[in-house]
Amino acid sequence: MPGSMSDTADRTWLIRKPTLEDIYIKPANVERAWLKLSPVGLYDTATQTWAGTDLLGARDFFDTVRRYRQQIVDYLLDKDAFGSREWFSADKGAPDWRNFPQFSFQRVDVATNAKRALPDVGALLMLNVIIFTLIFLIFIKSEV
Repeated sequence: MPGSMSDTADRTWLIRKPTLEDIYIKPANVERAWLKLSPVGLYDTATQTWAGTDLLGARDFFDTVRRYRQQIVDYLLDKDAFGSREWFSADKGAPDWRNFPQFSFQRVDVATNAKRALPDVGALLMLNVIIFTLIFLIFIKSEV
């Protein structure tokens, strides 16, 4: 029975993942593409990516959370927690929480975020050079 709970959660994720992609991920990617048409949008996406708070950073967090959920389920199955009332009722004593898996999220390193942000930073630099050149040419042709 308890093993089926983990299987059910995995199957539920397989069903929900495409819906999550359709409702949140695809529209976010389209909006991000539109944002790249302006310097402010490029700056925004580059800084989000560099800081790790962009969509890929959120995906890293959710992947870590899913792995942690699996660790908890495996731990409870190993301890036969679903066959004992001590995990669910106070009248049978308290379970030993010292060995319970602790959640830990380590952000990816700065080099990975820099690699992720490099296309946006490059596009931002190119756009700035193009805009500067256009403004400079307009300034030269106008009478001061």
